Amino acid sequence: MPFCESPNNIVRWQARKQLATMIFGNDTGSIALFVYATSTFWYQSYDDRIIATIVHFEVSMTIQAITIDFWNTLYDSSGGEGREMERGRVVLEQAHRLGVGLTHDMLKAAQQQAWKHFNRVWREEQRTPQTRTMVEFFWQALGVRADAQAVEAVTTVFCEGVLAHPPKLLPKVKEVLSELTSTHRIGHIALISDTAFSPGRVLKQLMERDGVAEYFSAFSFSDETGVSKPHPHAYTIALAGVDVPLERCVHIGDIERTDIVGAKALGMKAILFAGDPNGQMNAEHQDKPTQADCRADSWEEVLEALRQMG
Repeated sequence: MPFCESPNNIVRWQARKQLATMIFGNDTGSIALFVYATSTFWYQSYDDRIIATIVHFEVSMTIQAITIDFWNTLYDSSGGEGREMERGRVVLEQAHRLGVGLTHDMLKAAQQQAWKHFNRVWREEQRTPQTRTMVEFFWQALGVRADAQAVEAVTTVFCEGVLAHPPKLLPKVKEVLSELTSTHRIGHIALISDTAFSPGRVLKQLMERDGVAEYFSAFSFSDETGVSKPHPHAYTIALAGVDVPLERCVHIGDIERTDIVGAKALGMKAILFAGDPNGQMNAEHQDKPTQADCRADSWEEVLEALRQMG
């Protein structure tokens, strides 16, 4: 049956062509073959389900750039006990070298003070202190006048502890990233992380070791940018050079007051991730209203949410 240039058929032809372009990219021969084959084969049976499938496919492609948080979104927070033990061991060694006796209770109290200082700066100044700064504060909280060797030794173990005692990728992260870049052709995926004791350069090493760094086009680490979420600069650095309207960008993160508030203030879409059952910040937004466009309890739900976003 010859193709009739009615408005409906033209729309269907354009939809088939767009779907073929999404699948085959710039392979014009494959596109032409796909459009011809489907126009003859599907002409008689072009029902609502086929149209819905194409529309659904098209909608899923309206998101063109994605930014993702690191802790409790990409990775869980496991390994923390090992990191703390290793850091404590080195602190005790250096204190002993300096002729100072410390107890584990003293270490615990100093650590609590250090985290309290970190959280104040993070929340009130929208930045995160450098690792060395936190180590110097830690020594001061212990009441120990540390020399350069002690500061350097402890800074190194605080920075690199995440490699010796790493967190785990959350379930299905790698599979979803692969699908987003290959099947859905998301052109830009970036990481936005508020770093603490583990600096961005070390977190990136961990991502490279786990085979996920390759999916990311850009990295915005607060120890490198000088700002933390929800500061707009944290997001604009991650999206630098990407010619995409902000309403076609989505941020995925686990903290309402940083990840979600910052993204929505810029006009981005946002997914509140609650897929890490051990996430320390879950209590802040559990059973509370969110500015996010949706909430996801797993990376499978993230993928479905991205498909549905228009």
